[in-house]
Amino acid sequence: MNLISSKHLSDEGIDVDHRRLRRAIIAIVLGLCAAGWGSQPAQAQLRLQLNPFARPPAAAPAAVAPLSSVLAHHAQRYFTLQISDGRIVANALRRSSFSTSNTSIGTREQLSIQNRGNTPGMQLSYNRTTATDRLDIQIGPGSLQIKHDMLEKDAKTPSVDFVQVGREPMTLTLRQGEKKVVYRAATIWHLMFAHGDICQQYLNPYLKTLQPNWDLTKQVKEIEAALLAAARSNIPPNRDRWAELVAQLGDSAYGQREAADRELRKAGRRVVHFLENLNPDDLDAEQQMRIRRIINSLSRQEGDDSPRDVALEMLDDPMIWLALLGREDQSTRETAAKRLRTLLNRDIAFDPAADAPTRAKQIAELRKQLGHPSDTASASQ
Repeated sequence: MNLISSKHLSDEGIDVDHRRLRRAIIAIVLGLCAAGWGSQPAQAQLRLQLNPFARPPAAAPAAVAPLSSVLAHHAQRYFTLQISDGRIVANALRRSSFSTSNTSIGTREQLSIQNRGNTPGMQLSYNRTTATDRLDIQIGPGSLQIKHDMLEKDAKTPSVDFVQVGREPMTLTLRQGEKKVVYRAATIWHLMFAHGDICQQYLNPYLKTLQPNWDLTKQVKEIEAALLAAARSNIPPNRDRWAELVAQLGDSAYGQREAADRELRKAGRRVVHFLENLNPDDLDAEQQMRIRRIINSLSRQEGDDSPRDVALEMLDDPMIWLALLGREDQSTRETAAKRLRTLLNRDIAFDPAADAPTRAKQIAELRKQLGHPSDTASASQ
């Protein structure tokens, strides 16, 4: 029920609004009584309506209520989201700029969209404030920030902050009381591979509001299946050859530099992760320039990432296989361990058949060895 503010409301108009308000309250009370207010399902359903993330522990993520009818309504008319090269990108559907606001009992919303008819010009700003929480979503060229603060001191639901800026590592931060946990990853796919349950519970509902047809959990499963199939076909890593080609990019002979450039491009998206993780201090200006161009060329594509393309790009990434060591399926753990040994060119201290606590300790030790002691960082506020 919207509240319309005016300096010229008559007493009669105010009485009419009061009568409408009383009727609405009576209807809600009767509805709660009919549903069995004292029962847990009824209370859980009301919590879902007031705060989508305060759901009962047994509820599935799909049961999360929409975060904003205003945002969801306009989102599909003015822009669409896609995942390209592991980054969330907004594409404008029409050239138009507008702003709207909505105030109802206990809730205030503001939405502003500026579409210039092309992706770089897409700008969105959304804010929703209630007595218990504040949600802010910002979308810009290559950037996305979702910030959901719980305002109550003893809130049982953590505050959420997701940040993606350019090609910097993206972060998902959860804050509750004095505790803060930060999850970092190179791409949205890396984040979901390493922390699937966390993303499903605390990130996917927001993305689903912005892009309702997304089923990112299903896409991650398809990528994982493609990855395992590629690994089981024993596709060898080409890191030694790629390192030779990178060295040749700085050769004094122009023809040699061009030949190395062409061969690296021919390797396709598999080589992108390797090139992105080179130390710039080890490269001269010519090598750095050519590598940037190769990465941009191979990363540029139309439409969403396909499972096959993502799998090929991740195939030689040790951190992906380290994440797969934690899967429940033993055959997946065995494949991941074998691929990790191949990539590292050495044996690893990991037993796919060991019990869960033992495997967790072994994975933690491997993270330290690979220079990634943890994908999460805990700290006091």
